[in-house]
Amino acid sequence: MRQQHRGLKPVATNKEQIMKSVFRYLLIFALLVGALSAYSYGSQTGVFLFVLMGFVLEAGFWFGLFPIKRRNQPR
Repeated sequence: MRQQHRGLKPVATNKEQIMKSVFRYLLIFALLVGALSAYSYGSQTGVFLFVLMGFVLEAGFWFGLFPIKRRNQPR
């Protein structure tokens, strides 16, 4: 017969989850730094393309920080 697990998850799953979280936060931080850098460079040089790039990176930051959660529809 199979033994029942008492709610314990394998260690590998926990490590994978931690790595996913660390990678997500590093990516969000990189997007924020990139957006601020693009805004700064765009305002100093007057090149509007960098301001647009900063806007796109900032949007990635906010959507990464607050992801859209979809509800599971009942079947």
